[in-house]
Amino acid sequence: MITRLSLENFQCWRKVDLDLGRITMLYGANSSGKTALLRSLLLIRQTAASRLDFSLGLGEEGRTVDLGSWQDVAHRRDLKAAIGVG
Repeated sequence: MITRLSLENFQCWRKVDLDLGRITMLYGANSSGKTALLRSLLLIRQTAASRLDFSLGLGEEGRTVDLGSWQDVAHRRDLKAAIGVG
């Protein structure tokens, strides 16, 4: 079971650390980052399931989630910022 989610420079999130329980509810205004949190979980899943390597597959064919390009994922489209998902 995933008990913690950490994101850095991922989509709308500059930095966030969330404790997760057996049931975690996400709520908030439109465009507040709920979908970005769910996409990060899918990205972790497909990266862990990759048989080739542990690089982030953002939009490759056959992936669970298509996040587009690196620029689409980077917080405020800052290509110099390191993206962290864990």
